[in-house]
Amino acid sequence: MTAATFKRLFSERQLRRLRLLTGLIIFLFLLMHLINHSIGLVSVSAADDARPLLLAIWRNPLGSLLLYGSFLVHIILVLRTLFIRRSLAMPKSEALQVLLGLLIPLLLIDHVLGTRVSSHLFHLRDSYETIVHSLWTKSPTDGVKQSIALVVIWAHGCIGIHFWLRYRPWYPTLWPWALTLAIMLPVLSLLGFVQMGRTIANPTFPLSGFPGGTYDPTILPAGAVEQLHLILYGGFGAAVVLVFAARGIRWLRERAHLVTIRYITGEVISVPRGFTVLEASRIAGKPHYAVCGGKGRCSTCRVQIIDGEENLPAPDPAEQRTLERIEAGPGVRLACQLRPTT
Repeated sequence: MTAATFKRLFSERQLRRLRLLTGLIIFLFLLMHLINHSIGLVSVSAADDARPLLLAIWRNPLGSLLLYGSFLVHIILVLRTLFIRRSLAMPKSEALQVLLGLLIPLLLIDHVLGTRVSSHLFHLRDSYETIVHSLWTKSPTDGVKQSIALVVIWAHGCIGIHFWLRYRPWYPTLWPWALTLAIMLPVLSLLGFVQMGRTIANPTFPLSGFPGGTYDPTILPAGAVEQLHLILYGGFGAAVVLVFAARGIRWLRERAHLVTIRYITGEVISVPRGFTVLEASRIAGKPHYAVCGGKGRCSTCRVQIIDGEENLPAPDPAEQRTLERIEAGPGVRLACQLRPTT
């Protein structure tokens, strides 16, 4: 593979597309999962009867690879985005999405280990009866944690899709319906979980807790799941610490190479080389609009270069396409993509 091919395949644009694609795969799985939970409002058996469709899609080798590969790639790309971002100054909506994204692995690890991993490695029969009995009756704290995880993941996905679609001309028409679905589906899902929990907690409910039955407490090896917990929590925690440590090292090195940006209103700010004009504006506390979150798609962050244009790097292909689309005049650049070098 030549350097040019590698650069094209792993360009910022392609990586953003990959992050979007993996996010949509995860969102589709969650959508099906919430619908399945909602069927629990009918009965526990109805939710279990609807579950084979979910398992048929996601528990075959290809579906599992697609889903868990998407989780892994999406997390890696989120951490990468956090690293390459020169400044953590950002609008509250973007900060919320980043924070929710970092919380998701911490909230999901227990659930994944208690269902998919335990089912695959230890042959746990992870039916709705098994899982709801565990989360509602045996460990209600875990039940609350998983309910929070469900809302957090759904909110993170909805914010991401909103950022992706909100500058499409047809989106305002769809927005009220999308918002209604975004609110109602997790509510119905949580109500389904509560209904199943109350049903199973009733002393008259016939729990099949015999060895080899639907809920077999003898099936998990002692300490095995706890070791996996430690490995996954420790691995993710180490990755986050490594990202922030690398950011700190880079910040110290970049302080020796500052560039100065002068605004027409008189403000002057010096930032390390590699910062975008948008990041510089936010560090300076200047309101600077960017609908797409600084991805170079919407052009709302564009600026006019008054002086020093000859010293700036040329627009990359993604920025150039947007500038051509809006028929930008001389000296117009996208603040989220422009990184002054001098």
